Amino acid sequence: MLKTIIMYYPYQKGRYEVAPGLLPFPKDFGNGDWDRKVFQIGDDFSMFRAQFERNRRSEPVSKYVCLSDGSHGQKADPASVGAIAAWVARQLAEEYPEKISIEESVGASGDELRFQSRFTNESFVLVPALNAVKSQSPARNPSEAVEYTSAWDAMGAQVPEDLAIWRLNDDGSEQLEALHLNAPNHWAAGEKVGRTFAQVHTPVAHIETIVPWAVNLLNGVLTKGPFTRFAWGVGSDCRYNHHPEPAPGIDPKEWHGRSFNPAEPKLYARVERQVLWGFGDLKRALFTIRTYFHDIGEMKRTHPEAVKGLADAIESMSPKSLVYKGLVQDRENILAWLK
Repeated sequence: MLKTIIMYYPYQKGRYEVAPGLLPFPKDFGNGDWDRKVFQIGDDFSMFRAQFERNRRSEPVSKYVCLSDGSHGQKADPASVGAIAAWVARQLAEEYPEKISIEESVGASGDELRFQSRFTNESFVLVPALNAVKSQSPARNPSEAVEYTSAWDAMGAQVPEDLAIWRLNDDGSEQLEALHLNAPNHWAAGEKVGRTFAQVHTPVAHIETIVPWAVNLLNGVLTKGPFTRFAWGVGSDCRYNHHPEPAPGIDPKEWHGRSFNPAEPKLYARVERQVLWGFGDLKRALFTIRTYFHDIGEMKRTHPEAVKGLADAIESMSPKSLVYKGLVQDRENILAWLK
């Protein structure tokens, strides 16, 4: 597997902003071929996969994988969700031909794709029209196999990115139609799926400046994309999964994180590299979130200019933004340590 050495510094400009920040995809950020990939499957993928399997063994699938059931907005359309899952399979085969292969055929329910991955040692058949999986045959111990609930579920398990589908309804409204999470950052899938952009982003400080443009932004992704954007925050641990509900057997305080100890300083920049890919014929967009952690203690030695930008950006945060980012209690201690 390719060695992952990928670094993004969206905070280096020294100013915290709540803005779409859409950049053309692909765009060169100095990471070579990685910047041209939608899905960045590097040497850390085994960690994501192990976490996925732990979640699956001890927690409900619905905690991390959701389709809109119609209780909020429109019910998810299986054929559209399945079509995007099939696109993920094809994109992976294009980006990693030495590791992933697909074979396309026609079955009783229309097109079918046999997907094989050497990353996960899995083989199964996707039925996009039904958003279904059949003929699953793991290459490892069958007793340890993951039973997928849908094509969407199966393909979300093949990548380190969290996945979301945004849908443009016929009445001109928008909604979050589907989610597949592995590294949620203090939010729950069940509380977001089916909701509008405004409802999904209610906790975000100063989001009211963007909400009126939500439909226009989605239309822009459908007609002018794809795009890349970044989001970032800081935390005292490098736990990828920060679902609001702790996993079984883990102390809630430990799970929550965001507790900086100036006597034993540990701080990480959590950076999300996001890709927005439009499907105009489906009136939907796929939204991917790839999470990285930067050890700020190490960066103070290797990238001091990025650390200065980070300190300046935290200083620029409004009181509301500090609350949203969980920095109210530790702001002064963090800034003193950074500087």
